[in-house]
Amino acid sequence: MTIAKCEKCGKEYQLKSDEKPSDFKCECGGELSANESFETLEEIKPEKTRRTWNERTKRNKAMGIIGLLSLGVIIILVISGISGMFYNNPKSADGNPIFQNQYVSFEYSTGYYEQAITNSDASNSIMDIGIYKSGNLVGEISYFENQPYDLTNMEKTATKTTIAGKNAIISSNSNNLYADVILGTTSSGFNKFIEIAVDPSSPDLYNEITKTLVIKQTLPDESS
Repeated sequence: MTIAKCEKCGKEYQLKSDEKPSDFKCECGGELSANESFETLEEIKPEKTRRTWNERTKRNKAMGIIGLLSLGVIIILVISGISGMFYNNPKSADGNPIFQNQYVSFEYSTGYYEQAITNSDASNSIMDIGIYKSGNLVGEISYFENQPYDLTNMEKTATKTTIAGKNAIISSNSNNLYADVILGTTSSGFNKFIEIAVDPSSPDLYNEITKTLVIKQTLPDESS
């Protein structure tokens, strides 16, 4: 196993065999570096803190290239359908495409398209949906879990609101427009979220998703 250490504050995280320190940031914002070690105590769960949009775009570069090929998109959709994640795209009354899977549905502006991020770089195994435009990843809707104190820290720099009938917080920086919908807690005490992260160049996409998001059923715990 790999023990990743924050270069800024020294905090350590235990990573799974298929995870890399570069996929994470410490809660203090520092970069993680790898130290090969073995941990005999209780497993330390790495916290998937927010990455900048440039990091998200870099890890999905291959997926963006696939998105340029219509045949690749068809294959991905067929595979998703077999696994129970086939996305039907009806139109809303105003002509916007509607995304839906077993957990959520939302509208997004014409000119964009979506596909599940199912490669090893996906944020998690439950739900990670990429929104693309002209082959570039410009938005991501994903499920994640964080320690209770992370929500407290997030709320310090965010605005409280309501999205999909749930408490939510919204924030932004030069790389992202964020909306985090709070789903409650897992059986192990972690906070559960649906996070909407959109490139600032696509505010229409961000507004449409946050306005039309519907949570169809409770998402299962990832940490249990």
